[in-house]
Amino acid sequence: MTSKAWFNTDRELTPGRELFRSDRQFQIWAYTTSHGQLLLRATPRQPSHSTTIDVLFKPWKPSS
Repeated sequence: MTSKAWFNTDRELTPGRELFRSDRQFQIWAYTTSHGQLLLRATPRQPSHSTTIDVLFKPWKPSS
């Protein structure tokens, strides 16, 4: 499954709502204070996990 959801509207980002669930372990892969970005990554560690999962958090800037 691939999702490129932005979750940048009130309808998509409801406080307390679960956005994502996985049984995989995530590591902090990259963090930049200057751009306010956090990348979490789950790499394949078992034969049943053949893909890498990346979750990127970054500030949303509305277009002008």
